[in-house]
Amino acid sequence: RSSVRSSVRSSVRSSVISSYLNRRLYGSCPKLPSLISRFFPHPLTTFPVFYPKLRGVVTTTFLSKLMPYHLPLFHSILHTLNPFTPTPKHLALQNHVMSEAIDLPDGSQVSLVWPPCSPPFMPGDTLVLVLPGMNNSSETGFVRCLQQTLTLHLTSSLGHVHVCILDYRLTGTSLNLKSSPTSPHPSCADGWKDLSTVISHINFHYSSPPIHLIGQSLGGGMTLKYLGSSPPPPNIISATCVSPPVDYTLVSSHLENGFVSRLCNFIMTVPCKISLLFHSSTRSAVSGKNKLWEAMTCTTVRGFESAVLVSLLDYDSPEDYHRQNSPLTSIDNINVDTLIVQAEDDPIVPPPMAIENGRLGVVVVDFGGHLGFFDFMGWSWADRVVVEHVGMRIRNWEGGGRG
Repeated sequence: RSSVRSSVRSSVRSSVISSYLNRRLYGSCPKLPSLISRFFPHPLTTFPVFYPKLRGVVTTTFLSKLMPYHLPLFHSILHTLNPFTPTPKHLALQNHVMSEAIDLPDGSQVSLVWPPCSPPFMPGDTLVLVLPGMNNSSETGFVRCLQQTLTLHLTSSLGHVHVCILDYRLTGTSLNLKSSPTSPHPSCADGWKDLSTVISHINFHYSSPPIHLIGQSLGGGMTLKYLGSSPPPPNIISATCVSPPVDYTLVSSHLENGFVSRLCNFIMTVPCKISLLFHSSTRSAVSGKNKLWEAMTCTTVRGFESAVLVSLLDYDSPEDYHRQNSPLTSIDNINVDTLIVQAEDDPIVPPPMAIENGRLGVVVVDFGGHLGFFDFMGWSWADRVVVEHVGMRIRNWEGGGRG
């Protein structure tokens, strides 16, 4: 009996160690960050070893330690389970940021959020634009943490890098702009269409600086769709996407398969419903189409898309909404060096299949969950990969290379 227990322990140990060292690389994106070969996940995010979805949920749940809207009791439980994860509470409380409004053609507004006490933008400086994920903004802790990490490391090593966050329609600082939006259009997957206006605004006001795009989750999907739909301006140097959905139809079916996925699916609808209640223009438009009750009682993201996005934005169905905005239909057209980082145990977004675009590198690790990627010290390994990748591209650009 003891020999059986020892053999089980050794097999589990060897499985964990081999998973720690297992990296799968698709594509031929050159000069990948060296950090990709040095990821040792936090022990508390590696169990249960043989149930990847539940393991991914545990990892993703730790992100709530960096949320501004976490419950105090839930936060204390997480801190007890994972005391090694740093909790920069000041990130959620720090609201002294500088926001810059951008008017969109339909009357809505988005905003660029700059760090506090940001120095003036000078000719020749580099811009890093962060695109948050679904239900996130510049007011989300881990998004602000990424901005501060990029600012700290890139500014100290290069000295002329500015990092700003894009707050989409009716999110973050976009809600506090002086002029009220005249469009009920909410923030959703077709936000990639607004990026052309945002990039044009940046090029006009900041003399077309070198731009590096960073997308988290849905922000990564919008980044890929924008880069593949039409040739981007030549001053967009690179892109880094963490846990991006590449095939929205596949993600939708993935979220409806199995108890853990359905639970994640339901949880994702809660902030969507809260946002709908607080945005009077969108709520009135949905009520005018007699879809408000359907939106508030739905249990899946697809149900919310059917009640709100399909009815407001004139899509034929959720499938039509997914098809028109999915990066999968245009990802082969991307001609900007792009790095995609994914986890095999992501409970929300399944890893993409092999991509044959030579400008894309896709790295898949076994542990990481959705946007988690906590290393053995409790820090975000993905954030460090982003910093290294962007820094590498900036140095290559300044050395006369293209991205």
